[in-house]
Amino acid sequence: MKKVLIVAQPEDSCSMELLGVAEVFQPCLIQVAIFGDDLKLSKEKWTPWADRILGFEHPQLQWFDTDFAARVLAPVLLEEMPDLILTSRTNPGLELLPVLSGITGFPAFSDCLRVRFEDGDWIADKAEFEGKVIHSFRLPVGEVPICMSVRPGSFQTPAAIQKKAADYQLMSVPDHCPPRREFLELLDSSAEGVDIRKSKRLVAVGRGIEDQEQLEVAESLAKALNAELASTRPLVDQGWLEKSRQVGTSGVTVNPDLYLTVGVSGSFQHMGGIQGKPFIVAINRDPKAPVFNYANVGMVGDLFELVPLLEQEILKLGE
Repeated sequence: MKKVLIVAQPEDSCSMELLGVAEVFQPCLIQVAIFGDDLKLSKEKWTPWADRILGFEHPQLQWFDTDFAARVLAPVLLEEMPDLILTSRTNPGLELLPVLSGITGFPAFSDCLRVRFEDGDWIADKAEFEGKVIHSFRLPVGEVPICMSVRPGSFQTPAAIQKKAADYQLMSVPDHCPPRREFLELLDSSAEGVDIRKSKRLVAVGRGIEDQEQLEVAESLAKALNAELASTRPLVDQGWLEKSRQVGTSGVTVNPDLYLTVGVSGSFQHMGGIQGKPFIVAINRDPKAPVFNYANVGMVGDLFELVPLLEQEILKLGE
């Protein structure tokens, strides 16, 4: 049976989404490597899906020292030889993947937008040239294990599978593999921006907003909808909104229930960052804007007239 090994990063809620990749490979044996200094909660979280859980327990892994994690995990990968090794494309994931690949010699594909199984091979889509081109790679299954990081939001966590309890194995951390880094301080990154991937309602703004002060129109609508504000790349490049709010192939991937665009043209670079099947509402003065090809509901007109009217109707519904 084919084997998929998920490298679960501590404090990363997106690691569970990698089960969606494993689901397209079924039937397969799902192995999960977990790290930390107390693995009880991680073990319980993964049990409904995993066939086997490999626990790496060490104080240095509490904050996920990627160099140390790669060096203790690599010998296990060389012994297990899974068909696919998955991790999230987070900052730690971007560090972990090349180190694992360098030690094991397995090929690595980073920041995959979409992954599918077709005619016995993996097909991985990657964004290139700052998201302007989507390149598909065909990766033969079974010739050599493949390391892959997947952009958060690209898949949904599947429903829990009713199966026997996962086989749990506490792995030994070899003494000849001491940490090479020293943990100094954990800094709060909450000030760097909101995580719009967690929001089920998003109001996205584009170049139809011609001045930073005009963002208030979209911000007010987002507040009425209890939604988060998202952005296209041009507004982020101008410094009007944080990078963490940029949706697209060069930004974050989102999977909301409602996606309302305001002055967004709908380029494939932006729409490529939307996964799942959200209800899309588009407001644009150009009736030929590509965004209307994606929209469930489209409104053609001046956004500065339409958005306040829409907000009024939404507020009436809430009264």
